[in-house]
Amino acid sequence: MISRDQLADVVGEENIVTLEFDDAVSVGLSEFDALLFSHVGLPEDVGSVFTMDLDDPPGLFSVQSLDNPDGSANSAVFIGAPGRNRNMRYFLDVKNSLVVLASLDDENPVTEVVNSSFSNFVDFIHRIAVYYHADDLSPDGEKQSAHELAEHLRQRDPYAFREPNTWWSMVISTIVEQAGGAS
Repeated sequence: MISRDQLADVVGEENIVTLEFDDAVSVGLSEFDALLFSHVGLPEDVGSVFTMDLDDPPGLFSVQSLDNPDGSANSAVFIGAPGRNRNMRYFLDVKNSLVVLASLDDENPVTEVVNSSFSNFVDFIHRIAVYYHADDLSPDGEKQSAHELAEHLRQRDPYAFREPNTWWSMVISTIVEQAGGAS
C-alpha cells in the first residue's frame, strides 16, 4: 500500500481527509480500519473515480443502519462518491469491512460490493491518484503505467474484477484505453 507520505507528495497533505481514530471506533470500525482512516486517510478528490466533497445527503462519514439478512446489526459509513455523480455513494460495510457502491435511487436502488476490504479500497484510490498525477510520461510510459496499475489492482483484489462489468473492471478498462492500450 502506498503510504500517507507518498500520497501527500502527490496530492498535498491538505488534500488528504482523515477521520479521528476514536470517532471511527465509535461507529464500530475495526481497529485496523480505524487506523487506515485516521493515519492514512483518503485523497479528497481523484477526478471521476472518487471524491469526498459531498454536498447532499448522505454526507461524508454519516452512518446508516443496515439490515443484514441474518438479522444481525450492521452499519454503513459513507466515505465518498464516484466523481461528481451525486446519485451514488461509496460506503464501508462496518461489520464486514467491505466497500460498496450504492445508487441513491429510492425507486430502484442498486448496490455492488466494489472491494473485498477497506484496505484494498484505500490502496486502489491511492494508486489511481498517483497514476492521474504522474507528470511528463511519454505515450509509451503512460501506456506501461496504466498496464502496471491494472495488473497491481487485479492482483491486490481479484474480487473487484470478478466480472467485466464490475465497477473497477470498467474504471481500469477506461484508464487503459485512454492510455492507448487494450485491457
